[in-house]
Amino acid sequence: MNTTPRKLIAVTTAILMASTSAFAAVKNGASLKGNEYTKGGNLVTGGGVIAWNSFSSVDPTAFSHDLSSETLTVLKDGDYLVAVTVPIYTFNGQRNTQRADLLVNGTAAPTGVGESSYIRWANNHSEASDHFAVLVALKADDKLTVKTTPTAATGTTGFISTCSLYAELVEGDRNVFSASATEIQSGTNLNVEPDIGDQGLVWTSARNGSAYTHSDGDAEITIKDDGNYMVYANVP
Repeated sequence: MNTTPRKLIAVTTAILMASTSAFAAVKNGASLKGNEYTKGGNLVTGGGVIAWNSFSSVDPTAFSHDLSSETLTVLKDGDYLVAVTVPIYTFNGQRNTQRADLLVNGTAAPTGVGESSYIRWANNHSEASDHFAVLVALKADDKLTVKTTPTAATGTTGFISTCSLYAELVEGDRNVFSASATEIQSGTNLNVEPDIGDQGLVWTSARNGSAYTHSDGDAEITIKDDGNYMVYANVP
């Protein structure tokens, strides 16, 4: 096993929701797609903000968006589920890695980050993607954008393909658990043997519905009732 210490330097998130309907752009929802940056084109060099230029379907009571605009505006106070996917490809042996961030009024949301897009360019590995799902507390008129930033081999060539954003106002009567973590039970070093230290992420809840039992500082989240649950976890 690789014993190089690895620190949990970003915020890990977990979201659990009791499932009552299919995933779709419905009441309180917004679905956006785009394949270029506001700076023009789809070249990732230098990073940029994604323009949602190819598809826009929103509930006008909860969101506002103009096709081709990079900005999704929320119209109500509340907790919002935001799920983002940023596919990236390259060619000619160009390795690179990009980070995707959710920005709220121009500031990165600590839990809204994807860092899974490393392209190795070996054995025809030429595609990867950043993706994340996060529950964020927002105020009416908050502006959401998504930005990519090169984090390795910053001068190499890569391109975004069709990116997607799904957002939904999660009303107060929905049974939801959302939490973040910055360390595991044995500390910030993630690379530990099971017999040396406990490896469970230590969660601090931001929203804890009645269907769940959890104490902040513990690794366990208990689900009280049988059923189907939608679960998102993000470990950047």
